[in-house]
Amino acid sequence: MQPSHDHMIHDPQSCNNSTKDMAKRRGAVFIVLASFFLLGVIVSDVTFSRHQSGTFKDWFNEDDVRRTLKATTVAKDEAGNKTGTIVPIQIAKTDQPQRPGTTKKPRIAILSNFVTKQRTQDAPPMDSEFFPHLINKACYADYWGYDYFFNMRWGFPDHIRSRNDTSERLCFLDWGHWHRVPQLLELLDKKHGYDWILWADVDYLFADLAVPLETILADLDQHHLTNVQVIVPEDGHAKDSQFQFLFSSFAILIRNSDFGRKMLGNWMTYGQGLCPNGNFDRVGACKKYNWIHADQNGLWYALAKTYSDMTPSSENFTVQCGDNGHLQPHGFPRYGRHVGGYFQKQGLVVSSNYSEVPADQPIIWSKFAPYTRVGIGINSNALDKFRKEDSNYHGEGVFAMHLKKDLPASVRETNRNYCMVPHGGDCRVGYNTSDGQFDLTCHNHSFVLRESTTVLEGTLK
Repeated sequence: MQPSHDHMIHDPQSCNNSTKDMAKRRGAVFIVLASFFLLGVIVSDVTFSRHQSGTFKDWFNEDDVRRTLKATTVAKDEAGNKTGTIVPIQIAKTDQPQRPGTTKKPRIAILSNFVTKQRTQDAPPMDSEFFPHLINKACYADYWGYDYFFNMRWGFPDHIRSRNDTSERLCFLDWGHWHRVPQLLELLDKKHGYDWILWADVDYLFADLAVPLETILADLDQHHLTNVQVIVPEDGHAKDSQFQFLFSSFAILIRNSDFGRKMLGNWMTYGQGLCPNGNFDRVGACKKYNWIHADQNGLWYALAKTYSDMTPSSENFTVQCGDNGHLQPHGFPRYGRHVGGYFQKQGLVVSSNYSEVPADQPIIWSKFAPYTRVGIGINSNALDKFRKEDSNYHGEGVFAMHLKKDLPASVRETNRNYCMVPHGGDCRVGYNTSDGQFDLTCHNHSFVLRESTTVLEGTLK
C-alpha cells in the first residue's frame, strides 16, 4: 500500500531547520576530513624528508645541532650574580637506532699528520698557530662520532724510503706531506671497515661544526650522483678552463672502493718516480721544499690515471718521459694543462650545481658559490676572491676551509666556546719540545698515532 501524499508533506519551518542541521553536520564532517587530509600531507612530507635516500636527517637533526653549538648561557655565582663567563650549553649525543628502509650510517675516519724529515735530529715544533686547527678537527670528529687520527709515524716502508736513508734518491719523500699516501692506504684496508676517509691538512678546519660529512654525501645522493668515489676541494680556478680540474690537496674525501684504493696505488707509484730520473728535476729537493716534488701534482696524475683505467669508454691517460729522463710536459702550466685537458676532453664537469654533473661521474670537484654549501672545502685564495667581489660577503655557507692564519671570528668563537677545555669544552692539545710529541685529546681519548703505536686497531674507538 502506497503512502498518501498527506504523509509526505512536512512543515516548511521544520524542513528548513532540518536542512540547516544537516548542513552543519556536513560542514563539521568536511572540516574533520580536511584536517585529517592536511595532517596526512604534513606527516607524509616529514616522513619522506626523513627517509629519503638515507640523508643526514636519518641520523642527525642539523637544526638542533646548530642551535646547540650556538647556544650559550651566562654563568652565575652562588648569589645568582652573572659572572660574565660564557658557558656553552651541551646536549649529549645519542646513538639513534637504525630505522627500517633507511641507509646505514657510513663509518668515517679523518686523517691528519705531522711527520718530520729524517735528517732532523730533534723534531721541529709545530707553530702554535695551528693548535686551534687541531682542536677544531678533533672536536668535530668527536662530536659526530668519527675516528680522527693525528699520525706522527713514518709512513713509507724501508724498501721505498726508510727514516735512515740519506741518499738523494726520492729524498723529496722526506717532506711530511708525502706520508699521507701510505697512511691513507693503511686506513683503507678493508679490515678497518671504513666507508669513507677524509684527508685533512693540519691547516684545514671545519668552518661549520654543525654540518656532518653525511650532509655532503646526501647532497650528492639527492642529485642521483651515486657513483662518486672521490671528492676534492675548491681552489678558485676559472670555470670552463683546463685549470678548473686542478686543486690544492689540502683535503680529499675518498670512498673505500676499488677506485679509491687504485687511486692511492697510482699516487704511490707516482711518488716513486714514473721516469728513469724521477718525475721532475730533483735539484735542491733534498734541501728545500719545491712544489714540483710535492704530492699534489701526483694526486692529479693518480686521479686521471685511475679514471682512465676504470672507465672503459674513456681515452687512455698517459705521460711521457723525455730524453732527460723526466716527465714531459715539464713544469706546472704545461703539466697542469695536460691533466686538466684530459678531464675536459672526457666530458667531466665542475659545477656548484650538481644537476649539471653527469650521473656516473666518479670524481666531484668542489665548486663553491657564496652563501651555499657545496663540496668539502675552499682554499683561502678563492675565499679572498669572493670577498673582493662582494664586500658584504664574509664566508657564509663555507663548510670547511684551508686557512693558515686569521681564523674567522665565528670559527674562533665556536672553537673557544664549544671545544676548548678552559671554556667548558673537553678538547686539549699540547706539544712536548723535549721529545717532539703531541698530545691531542677529547674526553680523555687520544687521537695521536705515535711511532710506538704498532697496532692500528688498538687506537680505534
